[in-house]
Amino acid sequence: MHRHIRWLALSVLIGGYVPTTVVAQSTAANAPGRSAITELTPPSLLAPFKTGRQYFDVDASGALQVRSGEGTAPRMLLPVGSFSVVAPSPNGRYVAYGVGAATGAGPYQVRVRDVQTGRDLPDVLHNARISPAPWSHDEKGFLYVRQDSASGRERIYYHGLGRAESNDALIFSQFDHPEWRYAARVSDDGHYAVFTISYPADSHTRIYFIDLDDPAKPNFGAPVVKLVQSFDSRYEFVDNAGSYFFLQTDRDAPRGRIILANTDVIRETRWPSLIPEADDTLLFARTAGDEYLVAVYRSATGATSARLYGPQDPSVLRNEMRERMDSLRKAREKEGDNRRSDRGMGPRGLMGGGPAIRLEPRSDLPIPTGGSIIAMNSVADDAQLFYTVKLSDGKVQSFVYDVKRSTSQPFPEPAANPSPGK
Repeated sequence: MHRHIRWLALSVLIGGYVPTTVVAQSTAANAPGRSAITELTPPSLLAPFKTGRQYFDVDASGALQVRSGEGTAPRMLLPVGSFSVVAPSPNGRYVAYGVGAATGAGPYQVRVRDVQTGRDLPDVLHNARISPAPWSHDEKGFLYVRQDSASGRERIYYHGLGRAESNDALIFSQFDHPEWRYAARVSDDGHYAVFTISYPADSHTRIYFIDLDDPAKPNFGAPVVKLVQSFDSRYEFVDNAGSYFFLQTDRDAPRGRIILANTDVIRETRWPSLIPEADDTLLFARTAGDEYLVAVYRSATGATSARLYGPQDPSVLRNEMRERMDSLRKAREKEGDNRRSDRGMGPRGLMGGGPAIRLEPRSDLPIPTGGSIIAMNSVADDAQLFYTVKLSDGKVQSFVYDVKRSTSQPFPEPAANPSPGK
């Protein structure tokens, strides 16, 4: 079973944050004190982010700072100019970060910093790239992409903390396609390693994955499953609810849509559209608070808007989902069907019987007049969602939004002189 199954995903057939193909706008790249970030993938350095009890953000000078709890004073973790990519571990104990390659495109050197002590571990990886969410949930290591300095071929490895780079486990490489490029991450629930594969000639992608089985003891040696097997459109992993994946795609939808992919049915024609293509471009979205989704849109005039969606009565929906899952489990036990794990029952039950339940719009996130959202970060089971707005005067302001209370406030300003890490 999942460590937690987000009721958002079970109750509305959709879950996770929902980005479409998003390239950071030039406004984001030109924000004061900010580095150019090529993709708004979580956590974006343009917005604060939280893992465990740790709050991270990049201050006006470009240094990464951390707060050990809400309302505490910040301290500097990584000085300005010392990093290009940051990937915190699930509980905020470590931060893997890229050194060099200012755009984050890589390859670069990857190091690991202990958040509590502010000191680097001995681990150093070369010619590597990391995603913002590469860590296994036991916090014993992370996925990364290593590029061969001579041939340029890329391979996906798993690095265990404290091990020599030469002893890292090779996880995946398509040996008959040395031109393929990879991005590797671990799903928010820790159950899946997800690989996005791109072809240099265009923006089309494939999606492969590994079922890690137990987040506490992930099995990176399990078979690789080819979910999306052709380079005909762009796909990106968004989130998952059990064995159902939420994928962003531009297939038959140039402005972007979200589809629900059954990982046991490798037939894209049978994957329903969950968020159809709209008149406005769906830029990205995030989940937070287990049951809520915030979708960010850009209109033809360039204005951005952000809407919070959620179930009307979460307690009623929870009870209904439990009843449906219990009914489905009893039916399968009677039929002797034990092929699927419990974590796949929720979405299948919703799709197979009973009316489809949809999210209801609840409120719009406040955006200052003339402002434009440039980044957003959240954790699916945390009520706090962070977003950054470029204001009409060109300045940048971050906010924290409570999805359960529908309240927003400016993210605390960094101290004038953050104390250096010990």
